[in-house]
Formats: sequence, structure tokens, C-alpha cells
Amino acid sequence: MPAYWNGDLPWAAISDLNGGLLISTQERISALGARESRSRLIPKGSLLFSFKLSIGKMAVAGIDVYTNEAIAALAPKCARLLDRTYLPYALSSIELTDGAGHAVKGKTLNQKSLSALAFPLPPLDEQRRIAARLSEQMAHAARARAAAEARLAHAESLPAACLREVFGPVAPLSAAADIPVDATRTGWRWRRLTDLARLATGHTPSRREPAWWGGDIRWLQLLDIRAVDGRRVMETIERTNPLGIENSSAALLPAGTVCMSRTASVGFVTIMGRDMATSQDFVNWVCGPDIDPDFLMYLLLRCRRETRELGSGATHHTIYFETVQNFSVCVPPIAEQRGIVASLSRRLASAERLAASIRAELAALEALPGALLRGAFGRGGA
Repeated sequence: MPAYWNGDLPWAAISDLNGGLLISTQERISALGARESRSRLIPKGSLLFSFKLSIGKMAVAGIDVYTNEAIAALAPKCARLLDRTYLPYALSSIELTDGAGHAVKGKTLNQKSLSALAFPLPPLDEQRRIAARLSEQMAHAARARAAAEARLAHAESLPAACLREVFGPVAPLSAAADIPVDATRTGWRWRRLTDLARLATGHTPSRREPAWWGGDIRWLQLLDIRAVDGRRVMETIERTNPLGIENSSAALLPAGTVCMSRTASVGFVTIMGRDMATSQDFVNWVCGPDIDPDFLMYLLLRCRRETRELGSGATHHTIYFETVQNFSVCVPPIAEQRGIVASLSRRLASAERLAASIRAELAALEALPGALLRGAFGRGGA
């Protein structure tokens, strides 16, 4: 009920459990909501532990907080035996099991199994030493992870920055009925894209005809496009065959054809690395002598936002074929296009190598907390 929510009392959900100190919650309930729902008030300092859905997520309550039956509140019964700061690390170090001793695979850890959780319990001074060292190590790992995430965000922004630097702040693409007059860059000029490349579309051979599927003709569909966006596509998830081509409106297009998705995942672009056919979800350009396929792909990538704005439809966002037929592009002479492609290819490849290196670093950093826990609680002790 609306009267139960947006009150003054913090209410902890599983999504609030971030492994650290919980000092605020995404939602708040009213006193009426707390009373009518029988939500439990968990005192500050308790360990909030999820034993349903996201099993094992936890946080230390830095404030008094209300929660539901999916979260358990754990606190030492005797402060002389168990240190509060040690408890979350000890719980994180164990494999959660069901009542039969099997690792939990489902979505719920029952109360009996929760009560039977066992973990190493060294003397209190040793607990505090372990917790202090782990806190320092975890904080260092978190800082390193945050720094790597920032560097990754920067690396992932480099391709768009490179494209904007090369093509300029004004999009070199228009869908207006009249070809623009003012060039976007010195020495470039507007051309109707259909004067530079042959426009083609695709089709899906009937699924009711198994004989039309499985063959040597790669068939590009939306399921393929995100993995090959901005690069050449060599393989596809599905293939058709000459019968499929002959009995549908699909066409076998030559290597070097530039393909742009026009429905659902609008604006993703690739270049055929070999002869292929596509689904009707693509518009395809077979480039002539005055436009380089890689240059056209980079131009379309630069104009992705503007291209998506040309789409319509509430359920399936689509750029219609009639709109694409009006595309004009602002391009330099072919020799300059090729020089731009060579430079951009090097810069984009360098940016991708940098991003891949940082992703590998992040993967190692994300595995570090588990390694630290295994080091502290594994064989050989702390």
C-alpha cells in the first residue's frame, strides 16, 4: 500500500547489501508499514545476511534498519568469544551448504542450515588481527578496483572521441530529401549515398523449410551484430544455402558490403569479410569506387546517435527503407578516405588493446577478495 512507503524509517533490501557498512537504504517505510508488515527492526552493528535469492550477500548495519524475512540479522552472543568485525569475513570464507552438506545451488538457504553454519574461531586477539589485516587489504583492493574501473571507462570512451575528432562535431550524415550544401569539413562534399554505393536489403528464408537451411552461405542476423559491431564479420550463427537464397528475397552480397542494423538494435555496423546474405533487419551498401567500405563504417559509427533518432515505432524501433534511401554523406576524396581509415584503424585498435588489458586487470582485482579470504582462512591459517 502507498501509505506503507516513503516514510522516515530505513528499510533494507537484498540490493542494499554491498559487503560493507550499510548507512543508507534505497527505500524507506512508514511507521504504519513497519507495524502492519511486521518488519523486524535490526539494531546498528548487526550483520545483515541474505539467505534467500542472493545467498550470502551481507553488510554490517551502520544504522538501525528494518528488513524482511529474506535477511537474517547475526550478532555475537558473547563478545568475549566472537569479534563483530571478524564475523563477516569468517562467513564469507565458507562454502554455504544445505542440510545434507551439499553446496547451495538454489535460491534459498533454510533456517536449519543457516543455524548450522560453522567457521574457524581462533582466540579473540587472533580474530581481531585477521579482521584488521583483511580490512586493510580489502580497502586497498577496492581502491585499486575503483581506479581500474575509472581507467576502463576512459579507455572505452576513446573510440567515440577518435571518431568525433576525425569527422567533426557536425554529423556527416543527413536523411533530408534535399542534399545539404554546407560541408562539414574543408575539402569534403555532400553526396547521396545511393550514388556512391548500391543499397540492398535482406530476407529470412522460410523456417518451415529445413532444406533451405544449413549450408555454405553465412546469414547475418541481429543475434550476430553486437559481437561484430565496428569490425569485419567472418562467421555467423546460422547459414543458409543456394535453395534458401533462390526461394526468398535474400541476396548473396559480396565481401566488403557495409551492413547496418535497422530494427531493434538500430545503428550497429559491420563489414562482410566474405560473401554473405542478411536478414531483413539490415540495410546493406555495396560500395562503389568513390567510397571506402571502412570509411563508410566509421562514418556510420560516428553518426550512430543521429541514425537512431531517425527510427520510429514504440515496440520495435525501426529505420524504414525509405528513410535510408535518402541518406546523404559528407565525404572527402577517396585517397583521403583511405588515409583516414589507416589512421583510425591504428588508433581504435590501440584503444581496444588498452581496454582489454584493463578488463583483464579488473578480472584479477575482482577475484582478489576471494583469494585474500582463502589466504586468511585456508590451510595454513592466517
